[in-house]
Amino acid sequence: MNDQERISKIEDLNDQINPLNHRRILLEAELYFKEKQQDRDEQEIKKIKEDINELLDQLRPLFKQLREVQCHYQIEFQGELINSDNSTYWNTPETEIFYLRKCCQVNTYTNTWAPYINDSCVNNLLLEVHQVIFNWKYLNFKILNIKKL
Repeated sequence: MNDQERISKIEDLNDQINPLNHRRILLEAELYFKEKQQDRDEQEIKKIKEDINELLDQLRPLFKQLREVQCHYQIEFQGELINSDNSTYWNTPETEIFYLRKCCQVNTYTNTWAPYINDSCVNNLLLEVHQVIFNWKYLNFKILNIKKL
């Protein structure tokens, strides 16, 4: 499967996953609040759990397919945090596993950044990483290392 076909497959899977996962998340929130109520309706709670399990049964194979076509990276990054007095500081570096659309052979842990500075694939990968971290966690951050797994 070439890059374009793989990305198209990712988009198709996301189109199938998103509405199911959105519904599951809403049901999970509803379940949480129903279980906290003092005058809980056990039948209603049971029905919500069944609905969640049905959705998970549909989602699990889709998630598996999605992970098979996404590229896996280990990424070390450091984010800037803001104190209540608006002063900022850089937190301790974090390492996370990311599943992304762009596939590049990269390992800055052993090769440093030098071989990748003008690599268009890695530059596009960094744009995708930036978008994910920016939307997910930090407004300001540094990508310290990245390695394709």
